[in-house]
Amino acid sequence: MSGSPAMEKLGKKSIQCAFVELQGRVVEAQRQAQHAEGRMEALSRTAMGCELTLQQISALPSKTRLFQGVGRMFVPILSFNCEEKTLSCRFGRSSGSKKAIAKMANYEKKGLPWP
Repeated sequence: MSGSPAMEKLGKKSIQCAFVELQGRVVEAQRQAQHAEGRMEALSRTAMGCELTLQQISALPSKTRLFQGVGRMFVPILSFNCEEKTLSCRFGRSSGSKKAIAKMANYEKKGLPWP
């Protein structure tokens, strides 16, 4: 025994609405995953740049004058150790952020809500 045509039509509409909502969620999750991958790549480049700069700076004699580019100018860096600490901190933040973004992307790929 089947239901009335009106009930069947209502059931089909609710299924269609649920499907459209599900499609929207999938598209949003894919967009967020692509965004997270882009951010991870940018952080990887930042971390690699910091690591390479640290290697180059550590190879220099300690009395070498260092300069940092600011816009169109070069500003002298006051302390050799200060610049190494700054680069180390930036490298650490990049690595930590990359891990957090990777964890968030895994949640999004699985379709789980972010805690």
